Amino acid sequence: MSRRGLRRTLGAVGRGLLIASLVWMAGEAVVISTDLVARLQVLARRDALLERDYLPRHTFMYRFAEPDGRLGFRIRTGAWDGGYIPPDTFDADGFRTGEAVKRGGFAVVGDSFAYGFGVAREQAWPAVLEAMLGVPVANLGVIGYAPWQSNRQMELHPDLFRGRTVFYTVCFNDYLDEDGSIAGEYYRAKGWTRFENPDPSTTELVAALTAGRSWWEGSLTWWLLRACCLPPLATTVADGLEEEGLILRWKDVPIDAAQVSEANLSGLLERMDEASRIAEALDVRLIPVLFPSKGWAYRDIYAAAFGDPRPVLWEEALLTRVGAQLRSHGHLVLDLRGPLSVALEEGTHRLYLPDGHLTPFGNFVVARAISLILAHPAAVPLSAPRRSP
Repeated sequence: MSRRGLRRTLGAVGRGLLIASLVWMAGEAVVISTDLVARLQVLARRDALLERDYLPRHTFMYRFAEPDGRLGFRIRTGAWDGGYIPPDTFDADGFRTGEAVKRGGFAVVGDSFAYGFGVAREQAWPAVLEAMLGVPVANLGVIGYAPWQSNRQMELHPDLFRGRTVFYTVCFNDYLDEDGSIAGEYYRAKGWTRFENPDPSTTELVAALTAGRSWWEGSLTWWLLRACCLPPLATTVADGLEEEGLILRWKDVPIDAAQVSEANLSGLLERMDEASRIAEALDVRLIPVLFPSKGWAYRDIYAAAFGDPRPVLWEEALLTRVGAQLRSHGHLVLDLRGPLSVALEEGTHRLYLPDGHLTPFGNFVVARAISLILAHPAAVPLSAPRRSP
């Protein structure tokens, strides 16, 4: 082929590629602007999206919880009939515990890991710890609460905490600094207002599915790359027990670069400092309990499956930094990375539920670890020491 012919051929190929690129870009603009990928996902997986995401969130935020101007939300008083939340009853303050254990002994604050989400009341670690010690343990944990809400709880209900030993749970999903506000603003900030309709339309499901996604994640190019080139979004753990456990990328270690920024970490440590000040004012012996994520517990498998160990390393750094900050205030800090890792290595029982919360055995491991610490009264008294007047 002559040089002129070669130039013509290359020019034609270049023009073809340019036209194809322009057509592809125009098509992508239509795909992104119409949320076409999300609409196809809704059409293909409507029942699964409803069952696993939309309806549980609707159930929680619009049936189980109610707005509270001071706490963002609180749990409704009365009996819960089951479904997304296991059957249970809640007292006048919206707590899972009963009135009989609200005085004396210990108290627990925090989120769903304090509450014991996914297991029966008597299987949650506060109840197991109470049975081990023979001392009342008030479970004041609330599903979905962040550290600022635990702090407000102590301020709003001082008589429930004054003079007690309080286990202050800090979980992997607490490492994002948050401020309290009136309930409506809080719901909008969290994105929970998207789940108000109990019978959502396709448009509402698409809006809920695309919330938080970047424009790039709504493109066909992204999903083609995801399907053929990028690491998977999930892997399984075959541990020889009851069934294979599923580990989800990002979800089971929901730590990102923003959460390890100095600005965010500073805000979180301010929450911890605030908890320390409130505890001192109430003569409370505060014992922070640090819960690692399911992904961290299976950190080697997570890093190997997804080729990205950064979230695990970020969580490790956060746990270490927060623990050091709390110890600097004189608190005894119970870091559950050790006890849960040992139990996982023993491999006799499953530790985690599919959603990342602890199984009954996982709750038992937590209670056992705390009871061993409390076996040394000189280190952790059963009630806070009274200060001299």
